[in-house]
Amino acid sequence: MSPVSRMLIVTFAVGLTLPLHAGAPKMTLHRKLAAIVLPTLSFEEAKVKDVFEYIKREAKRLDVDDEGINLMFACKADSLERTVSLEFTRIPLGEAIRYICMGSDLGYRVERHAVVISDNTREKDRMEMRVYHIDAGVLDTRHKQAEREFNGD
Repeated sequence: MSPVSRMLIVTFAVGLTLPLHAGAPKMTLHRKLAAIVLPTLSFEEAKVKDVFEYIKREAKRLDVDDEGINLMFACKADSLERTVSLEFTRIPLGEAIRYICMGSDLGYRVERHAVVISDNTREKDRMEMRVYHIDAGVLDTRHKQAEREFNGD
């Protein structure tokens, strides 16, 4: 085997994922969605667009980078007129977005610079590919160890 690093390619259905790189001076969007916690989120039969406007304002207010998050709407305008009722305390921003989308039959995906809200039908067919760089020999070592354990060595 070559000492050159190999790549492990993993394909999975779209969902919230962990960031692929760490140590960036500013928080990645994935980290913001987990780190920003809304103290309360309470709406009764509110339009989805109003709830997302509130989310956007609160994200900016609570963000340590004072930037908030970007939301992009790739859905029909009437989709944002749907109503949703919810009541949460101390909920991470990413979970709030997930529940809002779930309650209003919308889909979402987290991209590098924005959370994209779309009609649910668009998201069902979308797959995402992530590439994870690993050191050379990591897989060989695990494979040999598993083989030894299996053979009782």
